[in-house]
Amino acid sequence: MGYSSIASSIRNKVKSVDTALSSVKGISFTGVWSGDAYNTQSSNLNDSLNNISSQRDLAIKLADALDKLQQYKDNKEKIESLQSQLNSLANTEENASLISSLRNQISQLQSANNTLRSDI
Repeated sequence: MGYSSIASSIRNKVKSVDTALSSVKGISFTGVWSGDAYNTQSSNLNDSLNNISSQRDLAIKLADALDKLQQYKDNKEKIESLQSQLNSLANTEENASLISSLRNQISQLQSANNTLRSDI
């Protein structure tokens, strides 16, 4: 299972949490409790919902980081493949254009990975 698969699974679980949260937000203690009991239950429910929302946001951040990690890994593998291809080419005039192209691709992927690394 790749990192993106895990990220997708997390996002699916978050959707389930979002559905559950939307139904819980409609709960009202009005008419059931009043006074201190009402205030306590309402406060406890709001605190719980806030905590769940915070954890939900952290789960989404984790999923985003896992997607970036997968992209980093894919880029790294592609860099290794391009580097191997580059190393197998003779440094001749006929290969100059291909060598330049391979070096450019490697440089772009390395730059992308530097950005991904700092984001992760």
